[in-house]
Amino acid sequence: MGGDRIGGDGHHDTGKSMVIDYAGLDTSVAEAALIEDGFRRNNVFMDSPGGLAGDRFEPKEGGERGNNDKPLERTASISSSNILAAGPTSANSGQSEFRRRSARKASFYSERAPRPPLPESLRYTFYSRATGVVQAPSMSQILSNTTLQTPEGGSVTPTAFSDLLKDGCYWLDILDPSDFDMQILAKHFHVHPLTIEDISTEEQREKYEVFRHYYFVCFRTFDQDYNSGSYLQPASMYSVVFRDGIVTFHFRPVNHHLNVLRRMEQLHSHITLTPDWINYAILDDITDSFASPIQTIEYEVDSIDDLVLLLRENETTDMLRRIGSCRKNVMAMSRLLANKADVVRGLMKRFDERYAIAPLASTSATAAATTTATAATAPGGAPSVKNDELGHNMTAVPGLHQHYRDGEILLYLGDILDHVLTMLQSLGSYEKILDRSHSNYLAQISLEINQLSNKTNEVVGTLTFFASLIVPMTFITGLWGMNVHVPGQPVDEPEPLTWFWSLIGVMLLYCIIAVLLGWKYGLIFN
Repeated sequence: MGGDRIGGDGHHDTGKSMVIDYAGLDTSVAEAALIEDGFRRNNVFMDSPGGLAGDRFEPKEGGERGNNDKPLERTASISSSNILAAGPTSANSGQSEFRRRSARKASFYSERAPRPPLPESLRYTFYSRATGVVQAPSMSQILSNTTLQTPEGGSVTPTAFSDLLKDGCYWLDILDPSDFDMQILAKHFHVHPLTIEDISTEEQREKYEVFRHYYFVCFRTFDQDYNSGSYLQPASMYSVVFRDGIVTFHFRPVNHHLNVLRRMEQLHSHITLTPDWINYAILDDITDSFASPIQTIEYEVDSIDDLVLLLRENETTDMLRRIGSCRKNVMAMSRLLANKADVVRGLMKRFDERYAIAPLASTSATAAATTTATAATAPGGAPSVKNDELGHNMTAVPGLHQHYRDGEILLYLGDILDHVLTMLQSLGSYEKILDRSHSNYLAQISLEINQLSNKTNEVVGTLTFFASLIVPMTFITGLWGMNVHVPGQPVDEPEPLTWFWSLIGVMLLYCIIAVLLGWKYGLIFN
């Protein structure tokens, strides 16, 4: 590998079209198929009288062996020892153990957490020009579900998984990848351990990284089921893009790969299918999926902005809830879209560098083709080389088509970047409108509180007026109702008013002391 170099697109540039261990890949897929089949055979054997479990299974025909005439052991590129230690109990349990998935974990080496079951039939989706779309629960069953056209017009079932990868551009999508999938990717596709760790730990940070013979893209989408409890929760889509193919991973059921497959079927005659284009189509479909919830947010924001100043008293609580829920959705969308522009810019920079270098070769190639066409002219001055032959000479130049493809991908990525920036600007304006609506709502609540306070003051003023009328009368009646001789009281003999005036003096003295104390401590006349 010392003489290998890194191409401008991040692909490993060698004399071979791809750096894949085809023989090891075929062996691993065959071992996986045999292990799955071995669980079923052992279950039948265990159910039979006298059946015993062993560390290896024998084929139906005694002389039949595996690859290289070696015994078919229960050891594959997965944790087969764990499977054997548990022992097969049923076909379903054995297959579930074999397809043990790398659940979400904080580190590549941490313990796994339980994951909910997912539909097995949708785990693997394979596409190539020769096979079309194939869905299967395992890699080995992709082979059994695939037929290839022969030159004679017939069809044949491929015998090795590598045969599917050698015929032009391919795409393998894996839902909820297992340890077996990750080890195949690392061992036979020569994927860097950092990429394996990012996928296995469900890395949430969106990124674009270039390695020796591939580049890695992590792009976040979200749960689009409105009735689900995890609506708008992020879910990452991982793409490992090689020179001749692409492998994608996701841990939640999404429809992006199916949408891209339908788009490829509709545009197959208008596009040049490459792994870079498939990666663009995935990013574009993820970006377009944000349009519907953002439009829903727009309708809700307009409704809130129109109704916030027209609320009745019994609707104020509901409006506050609507504003809070809408702002939460805006922030969720903003977080999901925030880093996408940087990822797309990184991709555009990579393709732009290749596109800037390619015109040098393209210009020289065009000049050479034009010189050839000019030199081969008829005696009368008419050229003997047609325009289509000139175009054929140009297409025959190595790297010229790659130059045009890079330019197209660059335009496509620019379209994604425009969509992302437009959505972010829209969400920013929605946040401003909601902030203004929230301020208007609080201002309206404050105005209603002031109006209620004014009404309370009016009631208190009325009560104070009546209290002012009643207190003097109560004071007078209290003075003349004392158990002493009071002025105006009819008596047979005149009595002195000593007690009456003494009580009046005590009351005045008490009032004077109370006023002085209140003035001293600032309770009155402050």
